[in-house]
Amino acid sequence: MGEAWNKTPRIGVGDISRQFGDRFSPHNCHRNGLEVDVRYVRSDGVEGPFDFTQNPISLYDQAATQQLVDLFIQHGAVLIIVDPDSGLTGPGVTVDMQRGHRNHFHVRISDPDGTAN
Repeated sequence: MGEAWNKTPRIGVGDISRQFGDRFSPHNCHRNGLEVDVRYVRSDGVEGPFDFTQNPISLYDQAATQQLVDLFIQHGAVLIIVDPDSGLTGPGVTVDMQRGHRNHFHVRISDPDGTAN
């Protein structure tokens, strides 16, 4: 994804999984390395967080974030969970009406060999 994105700001990722797949709050998933939380892209070029409840909407780059979501889909994402205010769409994109994705979107990649549990 880093090579496919190949622009600034760089992709901000977190919460992939813990070693050995241990649970960690608040996640019920993120246990097999196939799920990741990704920051929404900021319009000011800052490689930092954006949160729909804490930042002015003018700092959100919806077009760049949509490009990033589209790249994830092209590279095997089977589920992307976004905040309703994000305006993001696409195959496999689900809107989180409980608003647990105010400062990131969630990506699930398909299991390439079918062995993940």
